[in-house]
Amino acid sequence: MIISPYLEEEQKAYLVEKWQEAAGAYSIKPKQQEDIWDLLYAAYADWGRHYHNLSHLYNLLQLADQWEAQLEDKALVQMAIFFHDVEYNPKSKDNERLSAQFARQQLRKPLGAEKCKQLEQYILSTEKHAPLLDEPDCRLFLDFDLAILGQSWSIYEEYAQAVQKEYVNWYNFLFYKQGRRKAMKSFLDRPQIYYSAVFRKQYEEQARENIDREISQ
Repeated sequence: MIISPYLEEEQKAYLVEKWQEAAGAYSIKPKQQEDIWDLLYAAYADWGRHYHNLSHLYNLLQLADQWEAQLEDKALVQMAIFFHDVEYNPKSKDNERLSAQFARQQLRKPLGAEKCKQLEQYILSTEKHAPLLDEPDCRLFLDFDLAILGQSWSIYEEYAQAVQKEYVNWYNFLFYKQGRRKAMKSFLDRPQIYYSAVFRKQYEEQARENIDREISQ
């Protein structure tokens, strides 16, 4: 996985390709596709995003491709990936709601009210990383978002440092560490971190080891 605010040109092209793929599935007109993409790109390329950035989108979209056969509505999951962190302010406790609201503003007409509501619920599920809809796609989407926890320690450590950079500009370091420890311990307190059997098998053990190691440090 890539933990970097910078992408190679072919990786940026991949993001555009996947955006066009998702938007095309809902017959969003080319001009509107371009306008929305410009807004998404500007948000995720913001200088203060060290983890929740274009690379994060890239990693999740790669997972959506990898697990495509398991998805019932890949385009909707792709939309959830593109919009779930579009509003991201470390000082705010309202990022998920604002991201869902932004998605609704941009997509209500092409997706329709029912599908747009479904998308909003996917995005809102990331607030506590608990599915608000009892759907396999919603659970897999959340697992994609948490796949970083089950990577090798070197990648996990890079991820944790990147998240820290997003917060230390706004919070006292000790205050951040206390909040981070509480948040990560909440994952260990769950009976399971991942909701799908395939992700539990592949990532659960390593994720718990990584989180426990971070907390101990």
